[in-house]
Amino acid sequence: MIGLSISNIEFSTLIDILNNYELVELRLDLMNLTSEQFDKVLDYNDKIILCYKNDDFNNIEKIYSYFEKGLNKNVRYIDIDFKQIDFYYELAPKIKKSNSQLILSYHNYLEMPSDSEIDILIKKMDYYEPNIYKLCFHANSNDDNIRCLNLYKRYKNLIAFNLGNLGNITRLLALKLGAKFMYSAYSENTKTEDSQFTYNQLTNLLGFLEND
Repeated sequence: MIGLSISNIEFSTLIDILNNYELVELRLDLMNLTSEQFDKVLDYNDKIILCYKNDDFNNIEKIYSYFEKGLNKNVRYIDIDFKQIDFYYELAPKIKKSNSQLILSYHNYLEMPSDSEIDILIKKMDYYEPNIYKLCFHANSNDDNIRCLNLYKRYKNLIAFNLGNLGNITRLLALKLGAKFMYSAYSENTKTEDSQFTYNQLTNLLGFLEND
């Protein structure tokens, strides 16, 4: 499955996307939805991943209210950054009571850790019983890409891919190795990370692989 990662776009465009695509990640840290708009978006709860990827929590009350509304509506996924897990501690029981699934994500924007460091990370993440472990590392070499893809041999319920200009191949091959879905951009101008393909690019590339 290919999902769209959405940042700050026109609200009418967002609704059109929700009507026409199967899975949509809402980057709340990059969006300026009003409360009324957000309520309307939640009508598409079974298509939505909610996440907030930013260390600036000046609008914490608004962020919490969006997550709580999402959980009350049983959005498909809630994505919580592992580095901010303590901050979201109060949400944990609400996630468990909802029908939403938890994506626990980890991002390293500088490098790919060693295999032993990743093992330790996964064990720490196990405590929170996520439905999906999302691991994103910066690729500094093609060897990093190979190590990233090898993670699918070692762990289950994994979405792992590398970031940066070298990392895009891992987004493509991850879907062939067991990732439940992969993130893509709506257009070249709306990419949220350099290694992202657009939805059409990723769809076409997967088509080439399936035809080989």
